[in-house]
Amino acid sequence: MGLVQREIEAAGMSTITLSPMPDWTQAMGVPRLVGVEYPLGLTVGRPGDKVMQTAVLRDTLRALVEMEQPGEVRYLPYKWVDCLLYTSPSPRD
Repeated sequence: MGLVQREIEAAGMSTITLSPMPDWTQAMGVPRLVGVEYPLGLTVGRPGDKVMQTAVLRDTLRALVEMEQPGEVRYLPYKWVDCLLYTSPSPRD
């Protein structure tokens, strides 16, 4: 991921990564990073929650425009609540 982004940046295009694991992602050397505290696989929000998904994507793209230097990291203010809503039912249920 970071290697491809660095090549794209070298060609003159800015890139950004949205990650639920920003510390690990930053260690990969991505040029710009936005962290969000959501579960893996639900990086933009709950399935079907178009309002939240749009907000996360809009804020990520806004960060891309606002970040001036490669290596910058920003954290979105969103917090995951009610994680138990998305636990898989038991096969016996």
